[in-house]
Amino acid sequence: RNQQRQDKLIKKHSTDYSKFDELSKQQQEEEDDEEAANDPNRIILGDKYYSSSKMEQRQLKAMLGYKEPPPPPFQPKFDTDLIYSHDNRGLKTRTPIWDPTRREWRLDAKPAPSRVDYSDSQQTEAIAVFLERQTDVQYVDELLNLLDTNATPIDAYARAIRDLVGYMMGTPGEEKKKSGGNVGNNARWLFVGIGTGVPLLSCARFLPTAEIVACTAHKAFHIADLSMAIASHNGIRKGQVRFVHRPSQDLAIVDPDGEDINNLTGKVDCIVLDYELFDPGLVGKGVLAKVNHLKKKVATGGHLMVPMGASVRCAPSEIICPRGSGPDGLDWHAGDEARWGAFYEATNLDGSYAEPWRALGPVHDVFDFDFTESEVKLSGQTDFHFVATCDGTLNCIVFWYKLALTANVEIDHTPNALRTHEDAGKVEGDYNRHATQWLASPLDIRKGDEIHVRASYSRSRIRFEVMSPEAPKRDRKTSCPRWLLLRTHDEQRTDAFRKAIEKSLEKIM
Repeated sequence: RNQQRQDKLIKKHSTDYSKFDELSKQQQEEEDDEEAANDPNRIILGDKYYSSSKMEQRQLKAMLGYKEPPPPPFQPKFDTDLIYSHDNRGLKTRTPIWDPTRREWRLDAKPAPSRVDYSDSQQTEAIAVFLERQTDVQYVDELLNLLDTNATPIDAYARAIRDLVGYMMGTPGEEKKKSGGNVGNNARWLFVGIGTGVPLLSCARFLPTAEIVACTAHKAFHIADLSMAIASHNGIRKGQVRFVHRPSQDLAIVDPDGEDINNLTGKVDCIVLDYELFDPGLVGKGVLAKVNHLKKKVATGGHLMVPMGASVRCAPSEIICPRGSGPDGLDWHAGDEARWGAFYEATNLDGSYAEPWRALGPVHDVFDFDFTESEVKLSGQTDFHFVATCDGTLNCIVFWYKLALTANVEIDHTPNALRTHEDAGKVEGDYNRHATQWLASPLDIRKGDEIHVRASYSRSRIRFEVMSPEAPKRDRKTSCPRWLLLRTHDEQRTDAFRKAIEKSLEKIM
């Protein structure tokens, strides 16, 4: 009898109730629906709610008193195969997309894959807001740095405007043709991007009666306020310059009597692209697409472009952590495993706060862009070969650009260590003007080795990869910011910590 009672008890506790879970769930849903139907304060969400973004849905639920459980912790996913796959760059989708600005169908360019796959989460949105605010501060900081250090782009753009005004006021000649057009002194000017305001102020000073339009080329309102304040504090009259606050890709010719008053009412003869539209890698801010849009939509047939064109140059280089030769005497070669990235890094190799580097081969001309042509190609690639001039570790390609503002004025960002007598004068100012593309797999080379490198560009990036000799692929999992690697070369900081530690030990001992 006791055994039977025990068997019944075991059978009772070992019964599988999972088959009733679906039924109980269905009953619970029916009860919830009945309770909601009898609730006089219930809220029915319509199609507009389900067609809005996830952020708007969460905001609406928060206003209505909904409480949702917190999302799971955000885990970024790394895909090194996608990062370094050359075939994934510059591809285009076959699905046409309607462009309301140009009023035409186009094939949308496939964006370059990111190093990190950011999923939709509250953490990611918080990071995005923080970076947006930091970007607002960074915009002004970069402008002030250019002005305070009397940087070369400030003086070069002012000379280019004077040069262009001289062409327009004088007799048309060969120099005008080189600049891309032939217009008179009654030309309409368009400044795309205002930046420090020096080019705009120079033009308004030399041509006080000219029709000048200044486009902020941004969405943020604080940039428009800053630009108008700069113009007002420097004596620009209210009707002398017309400000248009919108991204440059939204510029178009509209009806003067229409509703859109924040746009152009006629085509322009002179287009000046401000220095702020170019990043250290030239195309990182999408300037090629901006040039094509402006030339197609808002420029006259014989317009002038500033700058006229640009060329990209590069040098295979070595940038490594110290191997016992640093101020602390330690071997930091493990830090080189963290040197990688899907995008190139901006730096100033001529600055006082930069890592030691050296070129392992000669300088090569990679790409040439002519902004005076009717259309600029948005993608392309080229191959080049070089013979190593010394032994070392080829782990990056350093590249920069030359910007031809007019036929007589140019900005040459060639590093001082690689300058020759053919290059322009020394660049003034401490600002980021060089780009570093880390290679997927560093390569140990010997003097005399021949290296085959492929360079490619798209709308917003330039990329390099070594084609031969082949190097073993490395699976990278961690990365390290440049400022942290710079500390391995910071002698002043190392000495300060060493003295503090010695004093602490003296007290203890």
